[in-house]
Amino acid sequence: MPDPEFISEVARLILTENVPITEELSEQALVRRMRPIFAALTVLHETHLDRNSRIVCFYVLLFKYWFEKKGERTELFMILRSLDCFDEVWAALNNQKSSGKLPVLLQLYTSVSKALGVKGGFRNIRKKHLRRIEITAAFVRTNFDNLNIVLLAETVLLCNLVERQSKISESLRAHFDFKFESCGYRLPTVDWIAKAIHMVLCNPPLKEEYMVRRWDKETPAGIHPLWAALLVFFESSLPLDARVVGFWSLIFHEWLEENDPEHIKVMLAEINCGADAGIYVQEMSFLKGGFRRECAELFNRRPFTICLKTLDKCSNFLDGKWMDEALEKKERQTTHLKKICEYVSQTFSCYEPLFCVHLAQKIIVRAIHELKRNNRQCL
Repeated sequence: MPDPEFISEVARLILTENVPITEELSEQALVRRMRPIFAALTVLHETHLDRNSRIVCFYVLLFKYWFEKKGERTELFMILRSLDCFDEVWAALNNQKSSGKLPVLLQLYTSVSKALGVKGGFRNIRKKHLRRIEITAAFVRTNFDNLNIVLLAETVLLCNLVERQSKISESLRAHFDFKFESCGYRLPTVDWIAKAIHMVLCNPPLKEEYMVRRWDKETPAGIHPLWAALLVFFESSLPLDARVVGFWSLIFHEWLEENDPEHIKVMLAEINCGADAGIYVQEMSFLKGGFRRECAELFNRRPFTICLKTLDKCSNFLDGKWMDEALEKKERQTTHLKKICEYVSQTFSCYEPLFCVHLAQKIIVRAIHELKRNNRQCL
């Protein structure tokens, strides 16, 4: 499985290529650099892909941006040469336009990630690009079993339809105030994003059991908060301030439960939205009582905390092979996600479409179907 230090270093190279590490990129420039990282992390959530396919797809998606941007590929070749699966990864990078099953699958991950965070929202995705997503998703649905990327593709298509039909005005959205302590937050620099990625992937938690994903015992657990943080940054319907605060809140939210709280305070103090992010980090954490306490207390917390929990839970379900081994847990988790989804859908209706809400709804439908197939039900 990919080494955390290796993933962190490659992510840093993608983020900082040809820019000073302290430079503040534009929102769209930042989104473009985040997309390949998001696509690669998404494939690691695929519990129905075999281990070798997950690893190969992960490296191809992570290096695809660099492979296509760089004219000279010697440096890239030397980095990849250290991989056990080098031959398969290099072949896949050089045969991306072939018609086999793997190239089409990789194209779907790339196409979906390119549709997220589009300037002006889902309505601005080109029809040609939407058609490509539709066709490749149909192929993947037919040739692969129950992959998460199909859910994400369907959610992109749905959000495009909803936003084109939406009658919500920008002026109405402007009146919805998150009441942050300050506003006009700067976008995170590539240096700080790279540091955050390294922190969540490479700094071992205080408890060894939290270092890796519970069901395969090898994938870095940090892929979970990182995936959710990137996805909230792509939520183009939300105000930029909310997305910046949400990004840092989700990056750090599991650290309060699994690491030294003082270390988090030091990190947040260096971020210009650290005071607000710190509030949501605290509110997303349930240090004593775990899931039972979360169910009892979550809806007494700030609305944006509950919104961020939607992304947290989406990642848990997409990566939720552990739930399949204990269906009672899946019942409780599905019921909880359903309540979260209903609350966020109503409370944040002026920001329709929220990708996380529509994705959560599709995840719930799939979970209920799987529970019924096992003679269980969503409570």
